[in-house]
Amino acid sequence: ASLAFALLTTAGWTFHLLEALASPSWRRPIKQDKSCTGSRQVIMPLAAGTVNTNVQFEVRPLEGITVVEFGTYLVGPLVGLHLQHLGARVIAVTRPATARGAADEAAWRPATVAALQEGKQLMELDLQSKQGASAARALVLKHADVMIENFSPGTFERLGLGAPALRKEKPSLVCLSLPGFASSDPALASMPAWEAVILALAGVFRDMGVNRQLMNIPASYSPLPLASSYASVLGALSVVAALYRRNAAIKGGVDPAAAPGEAIEVPLASALLDTLVHNSLDFNCPERYISARQRFLDRRNTSSPKATVKEQLHYDDVEELMDPFYNHYRCADGRPFYLVAPAHIRHQQNTLEVLGLDAAALGLPLAKPYDDDESTAHGLGAGQVGDACAAKVRRAMKRAFLAKTAFEWETLFGEAGVPGAAHRTTVEWLKSPHAREAGLVTTADNGDVRPGPVAWVREELSLVDEPVEYIESPPSSPRLHKGKGCLAGIRILDLANVIAGPTIGAYLARFGAEVIHVAPPKPMYSPEITVVYGMATNVGKRSIILDIKEEEGKKAFAALVAESDLVVVNCTLACLERLGLSPSELRRMNPRAALVRFDAWGGPREACGDRTEHLGYDDNVQAAQGIMARFGGGLGRVEEHAHVGTIDVVAGIGGALAAAAALMQQLKGPTRGTLVARASLASLGQIVEAVDDWRIWRLKLLLVLHGLGLSAEVNTPCCAVIRLVMESGLSLQQACSSQKMPRIFRSANSQRSVSYSKKLWSLHAMAALLSSPLMPDWAIHFCSFSSREMRRTGLGSFWRQVCLLFSSDPCQTCGKIIFVKPTCSSQDQLSNLELTSTTPLAVQ
Repeated sequence: ASLAFALLTTAGWTFHLLEALASPSWRRPIKQDKSCTGSRQVIMPLAAGTVNTNVQFEVRPLEGITVVEFGTYLVGPLVGLHLQHLGARVIAVTRPATARGAADEAAWRPATVAALQEGKQLMELDLQSKQGASAARALVLKHADVMIENFSPGTFERLGLGAPALRKEKPSLVCLSLPGFASSDPALASMPAWEAVILALAGVFRDMGVNRQLMNIPASYSPLPLASSYASVLGALSVVAALYRRNAAIKGGVDPAAAPGEAIEVPLASALLDTLVHNSLDFNCPERYISARQRFLDRRNTSSPKATVKEQLHYDDVEELMDPFYNHYRCADGRPFYLVAPAHIRHQQNTLEVLGLDAAALGLPLAKPYDDDESTAHGLGAGQVGDACAAKVRRAMKRAFLAKTAFEWETLFGEAGVPGAAHRTTVEWLKSPHAREAGLVTTADNGDVRPGPVAWVREELSLVDEPVEYIESPPSSPRLHKGKGCLAGIRILDLANVIAGPTIGAYLARFGAEVIHVAPPKPMYSPEITVVYGMATNVGKRSIILDIKEEEGKKAFAALVAESDLVVVNCTLACLERLGLSPSELRRMNPRAALVRFDAWGGPREACGDRTEHLGYDDNVQAAQGIMARFGGGLGRVEEHAHVGTIDVVAGIGGALAAAAALMQQLKGPTRGTLVARASLASLGQIVEAVDDWRIWRLKLLLVLHGLGLSAEVNTPCCAVIRLVMESGLSLQQACSSQKMPRIFRSANSQRSVSYSKKLWSLHAMAALLSSPLMPDWAIHFCSFSSREMRRTGLGSFWRQVCLLFSSDPCQTCGKIIFVKPTCSSQDQLSNLELTSTTPLAVQ
């Protein structure tokens, strides 16, 4: 029967496929990938015996766009990479090897630089010479649609390459500048804007969340390039939005040479603070919605501004304050699992079912978090189960999780529709089957593993639906010129919830789009999610409460869709089908509309990977991609990178980038299928985290080994330390104080048989652990050595190597030395410092 149906379908609809292939919007069909668990041509996972009736076409919305990139280090080249993934041709202008700073950049992260340049046309120009600057100017004016630069403010103006001068000659040019601080900032515009300088100045290191405050850790270094990665996605979105306005004007009859370009500035510091908005909201919140951790901290701060030894909590103490449905649990294999199911009653009920626990036996009441009755504020369906039963529920869950391995629980919770993830190291994620099969990572010819695109667009064509006539809006649509901004006249329906999904519409509204938020009559989440997160994610939107599952609501929703250009949802493929919003259904309601779909684990290979249908939040992706293992100190001490929206907000901006790219594709003319714009938490999380080095951080390891005077052989002390920690699950502090460590050093390098004191050992062990991809994100404070001790022990060489990565300046208040700025010119600075045994030294 299946074969007969397939033959009839093929015979009856071959003309439909041929017509699509012959249309102007034809794109190369996505090929079958044998490593994938399902066909890349399949929209929904197919049951046995069913027929593949959907074809997906690769779409390159920026095809025909030329980008000239004057980028150094990370953020500029990263913007070029995002645009290249969407189809743009990128010409990367590099400086000669003899130019000032070129050697430092070449030695920075060779594998990262290679990945950022892959697929780009490289052109070497010395911009400091008149000939080089003149050639660069000619290149931009003759070939570029977009120019990107991330130099300090005023640099390009001095070279004659400033946006005002270039756009005077070429008004259609889109110029993107990415300075560290805004060029209009009188205090900070001229400050050398290295990544860690921006993060330090913005307060990121001092604001690592409630957990670190409870442990009385005033500042925590993070190597995640948050400012650069956030600014790169926001910069790419700004460029595509500007290109849309320019191309829409050209389509409306404006002379291409006179079409409106744009001069855009995205300061890294501004992008950083904007993306971390949920950490800086200041509002009064009733105590019933405040977590146990925050209440404990508030009480402690009220009694004493500075925590005493007794009041300072340790890692295990903090975990006991976390809600049972929002916690780490050790499993049968010793690996931790991160359960994230607060504020959603169905997720919590399914959690108990998977674990074999009974809510009544645990004394878990059913909460009514939106009622005024304080007695029903906590329980199932609320952000917290409540202090009365939290300890009992947590103990029961701890026992239950010990019955299976973390990966077994990951499968069970995923199938049950509960957000959860087994903790992994970054290396484990990059090598995981799901990351490869979903297309989230790619492998270069030399074996380097690299993140895939952050956003992508495809066209989906159904072979069984009746052909739908494409209705193209006239060039002078009544809505086209209303409002201000690059996306003025665009209408968007937003059905998303929590943080990342609604952020898509929020950022598109900033660019002038009309965004209508469609909310259900009964909120899916408790107020901690719906109300608090909505303060930032619903700014600039209109809203309507609509039950799209009821007949009357369906009609109203269909009427809204008929007048919209984009429909935004954050859900899995199965959920999309249940909502009646599959691409084919959307096409019936409005052939012009594009679907913007966001999820947790999806990649460019649709429906591929064993986690593609699993739910997940920012926290789960942090756990799965190794961010928590790095920040906390390995799998033995996982800890959330404590910023609300570390991945969420930038992922939403990535979704907005995909949406703007889909609008660009709509300008090219009618499509026979439905455009689907895509991004995911996993695709953006990799840019936030794995961009630290796409060769699994081997460069750091070699630098520290060299500083210790050790070889880079497999059996070096560093590797031995890493193996020991991996096998034992020790925390960093435990590893540094372990009695086994000095013996490992002596046996691994007999020629260097030094009698290590505990203090000296801690330094070497810390350096080794910092070089590991598992655990570089922690700080250990100890008394420093005097200059004489440093000379006697040979540590001077080590410190000079450390200064290849970080410059050092003593704090004027406490005397601590904080290494913050990546540079290669601070060796003399260190040699002038006089370290004494009374100087506290914070080394990261």
